[in-house]
Amino acid sequence: MDALFWIATNIFGTPAILLGFIVLIGLLLQKKRSVRSSAERSRR
Repeated sequence: MDALFWIATNIFGTPAILLGFIVLIGLLLQKKRSVRSSAERSRR
């Protein structure tokens, strides 16, 4: 439980790191969509 509290205060409490995580998740989701759509195009 202490580890979760430390992560919440030190990592998510820092705006730059939190914003970085949000950007990383967004980029990964975009990459996943583009790979999926290119695979569907190659089947046709």
